[in-house]
Amino acid sequence: MTQHATTTHPTLAGVLWPSEKAGALLRNVILAILGSALLWVSAKIQIPFYPVPMTMQTFVVLVIGMAYGSKLGPATVLLYLAGGAAGLPVFAGTPEKGVGLAYMVGPTGGCLLGLVP
Repeated sequence: MTQHATTTHPTLAGVLWPSEKAGALLRNVILAILGSALLWVSAKIQIPFYPVPMTMQTFVVLVIGMAYGSKLGPATVLLYLAGGAAGLPVFAGTPEKGVGLAYMVGPTGGCLLGLVP
């Protein structure tokens, strides 16, 4: 009989704020909102480039991925993208360069979708 060892690697968020079954959903929602807000702020810190500006967003996405793990990390980025698609001025250069889906189908759309994986 072979016994398969299943190991779970705790995330930084899980170590700093352990979740209980009852409060796991609320914890994840709060962390996703905080991470999305951090992405919003990091998009506004930029060095102008053309057509895609260089921002602190890449660093923050990496930190979110390491701190939140493979499920909550992408969910946080998707929440951020959903806010931008809904018209919130969360992306670099918004509202000056447009908001919502019109901005997302421009030159930076592929870069924004690439933040998820």
